Formats: sequence, structure tokens, C-alpha cells
Amino acid sequence: MIITEKRNEFHDLLDAVHISNMSDKYIAKMQIETLRDWIIENTPTKLYRYYSYNPISEDDYNLKNLKNEEIWGSRISVFNDPYECVPCFDLETLVNSIQYSLRPENVKDFINQIRQGVLNPNVKSLITEETINDIANGVEPFRDEEIYRTLQMSAFMLLSYIKENLPSLVNTFYWEMKQLQLQRYIACFTENYKASLMWGHYASSHKGFCAEYDFHSVMSKHSDLCQENKNWANFMLDYPVVPIKYSDKRVDATTYLTTIIQSQFIQQSDLPMQPLRDLLIATKCLLTKSKAWGYENEWRLFSPLEKLDGNEHKAMLHIKPTAIYIGVNTPIERAEEIYNICLEKDIPCFKMLQKYTTDDFDLDKEPYEIYRNRYFAALEQATE
Repeated sequence: MIITEKRNEFHDLLDAVHISNMSDKYIAKMQIETLRDWIIENTPTKLYRYYSYNPISEDDYNLKNLKNEEIWGSRISVFNDPYECVPCFDLETLVNSIQYSLRPENVKDFINQIRQGVLNPNVKSLITEETINDIANGVEPFRDEEIYRTLQMSAFMLLSYIKENLPSLVNTFYWEMKQLQLQRYIACFTENYKASLMWGHYASSHKGFCAEYDFHSVMSKHSDLCQENKNWANFMLDYPVVPIKYSDKRVDATTYLTTIIQSQFIQQSDLPMQPLRDLLIATKCLLTKSKAWGYENEWRLFSPLEKLDGNEHKAMLHIKPTAIYIGVNTPIERAEEIYNICLEKDIPCFKMLQKYTTDDFDLDKEPYEIYRNRYFAALEQATE
């Protein structure tokens, strides 16, 4: 299994990346390529997905998906943890950052950068060219004393706006975040086919089955996917499979809430600026879970960004499993159905068993053909 340090290595890389709608595309492409290359180099060659059991074969969509070699994903609205992917924000940090950015000495430094032609290109891209020229030339109303007076008034207005509209701003913040997250379908995988808790929680108390996949067969580099910034969130891969970060803290989206406040305040005040958006914030939230779920050792497969269409589930990918593991409690009739599908598709098939030769709780496997021969021989002998 991938060690915790490796998971943290990826998320340290991800947390250090802040790509906005105004970021330089060349720099953004290099940052995303670093993340993409880590995914390709570190994704295990074997990842597993547990499937539940439905006693009625005709209604068992997992059996159908196995026959069709399909992986289906779900929107987060149907996930079993309602607190998952929900970020937090710090109001005090938000107010302090606004006050700090509008302090006279910071404004003076900002104006000097414009007039000296050394303003950061990413910051420069947020302001209209006309406004930059007016500030540089001291054109009214951008004479120094007028700028300071205007900004002091803007700071007061902005802080008053936050105080008066905080509930609706917070609602907008969480609504926008949820909409961003719902544009993806997600399928969940783990690193271990012998995890008894996973068999109990996700495979109907060991009655279902577990499928093994090698995603390296479908992962390939796509630099052209960086031509549109919406594809940065998928790390320039058609089918990114990414490790979950287990943490005792939720994602801090204070900066994103700031952009929502910026956006609404700018629209109402008719200011000549564009709000800044963190295009990876939803991805970061979707990849962070409570440490309580750490036993799952989860990886997530993301779909490309899609329009909301009312469908909570969707076929994401056609890929043939590299092996199937049948649960210890799977009824023999269903086990035979699964086995026959594996025979038809030339997929190795195994039966999960309890180890009896050691004193631990580890599970074991054996080829299903050997198991079934022994099972039916014992059944025949018992009926004689």
C-alpha cells in the first residue's frame, strides 16, 4: 500500500498550487504537469472497488456493470458522508486581509509598482488597461490624495457590506462550492482487496464482490487539455485517479469566500476590476476526508467537468477488470454467475476465505475453480 508520506507528498504539491482564472497559462501548465506526472508515476498498478449484492440478479446493476466492463460514478450528493467535501472559512482572517490590503502604505506601494512598470503580471491582469494608465499618469480621480481617500471609503464600504450581507454571502459561498463539486462524477477505489471492514461496509457483509483494476492502461498525458483552464482541475488527464488526503482539518476556503465578496461588491460598486477565482478549490475539497475514514486508503476517479443534468449516477469508463474476488458469504448461485462472466471475459477469479493457519484476522484467497470443485464435491458427497 502507498504510505502516508506519499499521500502527503502529493497533497503538499497540490496545496502549494493556486491557479486562478487570471493565472499565466504557461506557469499553470507547468504546475499541473508536475501534479499529473506524480499521479502517473505513483498510482498503484492494482486498485480495488467493492461492489454490493442484490439478491435479484436482473436488478443487480453491479453485475450488469461487470458484464459491460463499465465503471459507474456518482455525484457527491449521494455519498454516505454528508460532511464530506464541505470547506470552512475564517471570518477574522477574511476581514484582516481586506484591511491589510487597503492600508495606505500598501496602496502606495501598489501605485508605485504601476508607475514604475513593475506590477506583477497576474495582478495587472485583474485591472483594466485604462485604469492602469490613469493611475500611472495621475489622471483624475487617480491623483494620490484622491486614491487614498477613495480607498479608505472603499474599505469602510466593503467591511460594512460584509457585515450586512454575511449570511447571504456564506450561502452563496457554499452554493457555488456545491455546484462546482456536483459537476463531477466520482468513483472510489482502495489499495487492498483483503480489507475486512471494506467487505463489511461496501460489499453487503461479504456477499458482494471486489474488482481489481489497472488504470495505467487508460492514463495518458494530454498537454492539449490545458488549453482550457477548466481542464486544469482534472490534472490534464482523461481519467485522473488521485489519492485522498486524510486530515483532522477541513479545507480552508477563506480565499474563495473573499472572491465571492469581491465579485458581488465589484458588481454593485461598478469597480474596474475582475474577481480572482481559485480554480482548484473544488478539487482540493473533493480530495480531503476526515481521518476517521483513513482505513479506506481511498483513491478517486474523476470524470471531466459536466453540466448538471439531474442524473446522480453515470457510466464513466470502459475498462476490463484484471481480477475478481468473490466474497466469503456470496451465495453460491451468485458466485457461479460472477464466475461464468469471468470465464467468458478471461478474467482471473478468486474466492475469499478466512485463513485458518494463522492466529490473525487476515483474509486469504484461492482460485474460484478450486473452491467450486471442492464445494460441489462435498455437496455431492453429502447427498449420497
